[in-house]
Amino acid sequence: MEQIIIWGAGSVFHQNLFEIRRMLQDGVNIIALVDQGKKGSVVDGYRVIDKQEIGNYNWDKILVAADKAYDSIREDIRKMRIDEGKVESLTHYLEKDYSLITDRQVGVIKEILRASDNEIKNYEWMYRKIAEYGVFPFEQNVGCNHNDIFWSALGVCQTIEEFTEFCNYISGLTIETAIEIGVFRGRSSYLMCALLARKNPDLQYVLVDIKDNLKEYDRFKEILPWLDKRIPSTSDDYKKCKFDFVFIDADHSYTASYRDYLNCGQYANKLTVFHDIYCHEYDKPDGGTVRMWEEVLEKTKEQEHIIFSSHNAKWMGIGVIEWKNDNRES
Repeated sequence: MEQIIIWGAGSVFHQNLFEIRRMLQDGVNIIALVDQGKKGSVVDGYRVIDKQEIGNYNWDKILVAADKAYDSIREDIRKMRIDEGKVESLTHYLEKDYSLITDRQVGVIKEILRASDNEIKNYEWMYRKIAEYGVFPFEQNVGCNHNDIFWSALGVCQTIEEFTEFCNYISGLTIETAIEIGVFRGRSSYLMCALLARKNPDLQYVLVDIKDNLKEYDRFKEILPWLDKRIPSTSDDYKKCKFDFVFIDADHSYTASYRDYLNCGQYANKLTVFHDIYCHEYDKPDGGTVRMWEEVLEKTKEQEHIIFSSHNAKWMGIGVIEWKNDNRES
């Protein structure tokens, strides 16, 4: 059994926690975590040690679970003269598991593409497909009532109830052109593209982001030829471009999200969608997506609005403008 130490007990560790737990089933044993800020505590049942204690353990590999601190951790490893051949990033180590997750998700998308209209519009059916596809394990998302969900860092970044209702809603729309501003790993994008493509065989679904995090994009592109990756780019590159469907989910500051609306959202032919309209964690420094959504609601009060919000603490949320009264300035 391979003996593992994971260096980092913060956000990267927790985002991948369910993949880590599945990893344990493949003959891997985690003997400790290293985190200078949490040393002496216990995280998910594992003792957190000081980096100087690593030598007290018989280990085969160190997995670095960090993003911003990755370079500094590698520098510590070099200074401690640890064999760098036995050090690997947690993300890289889990890529085999990620490939298996992609297999699962490709299978779900194929089911959606060949599903009947009645199935697609049925809440229970769609909920089961999204639960099988995977949902991102936000701390607020994981609960005792969600034991049927496949939790994964490669899952949909949304509460499952809200996203299920939203998927039912968009499944019957007539959309020829769509742009998603801020796609992260793209796993929500692929589901939305599949749902829109069922009714729109000439669909163009443009993916916009400043960084390419789309692991195994080519596998999804094979079954979703409507995808059009344009990364790196921002909404500044599509000012006043008219898309039927605009989905805004990039930088969650007020300034950036409102800029995405001004660049693209206000010019949508049919639908403008905003993610995280109730996420107060982005309130600092300028009001975040909550302020942006409130201002957009006021500016578009002549239009139709739909809100998908089911979290008991009014968190996340999806806000939609249906452009019914086309009296906007060109």
